[in-house]
Amino acid sequence: MNYFLGIFPDEIEKGRMAQILPQYASIFDSQDIPVYYPEAAKYHLTLLYLGERLSPLMRVKVGRALKGFKYKPFNARINSVRLGFSQSRNPGLLHFTVTDENNELRNIVSQLSSIIGTKREKAFIPHITIGRVRNEISAVEYRNLSDAVTALNQSVFAGKEISFTPGAISLVKSTGSQYKILKKYPIN
Repeated sequence: MNYFLGIFPDEIEKGRMAQILPQYASIFDSQDIPVYYPEAAKYHLTLLYLGERLSPLMRVKVGRALKGFKYKPFNARINSVRLGFSQSRNPGLLHFTVTDENNELRNIVSQLSSIIGTKREKAFIPHITIGRVRNEISAVEYRNLSDAVTALNQSVFAGKEISFTPGAISLVKSTGSQYKILKKYPIN
């Protein structure tokens, strides 16, 4: 079991994300590389990982922090898909890159980390996971797949992007591939 704070795009935007996934899946299918694709309902952006257990005290602390947390509305944009963050960091993670003006998402993560008293182990890279390669891939496979994904971005996202306005931060419990939203906290 794991707990995290995350943002879930609305159903319309999740649907738009799911519509372009088959084009990227064909890259992996043509190479006989098995990939696990979560259903669109699970698409989310993880802000803070809270751990394998959430003590009652920590749950109260998180709730208090988020009840009073206000943030001005902003648009998050998706305009590309990437494979991994690098060859050495999650090379099998297929994800949408998420950007925003003025680093709003990074500011939210920084503020929440400070209020709740958690520390991130790795730099925050805004993304929405849309697949995981099931087997280890070699450096050559990674480079070739990454190049193919990048090339496809030019046609899929040519002059367009998917955008959404985060409306709530959710406290989520995940057990394997099952997610349960324990509580939603509006942020604007």
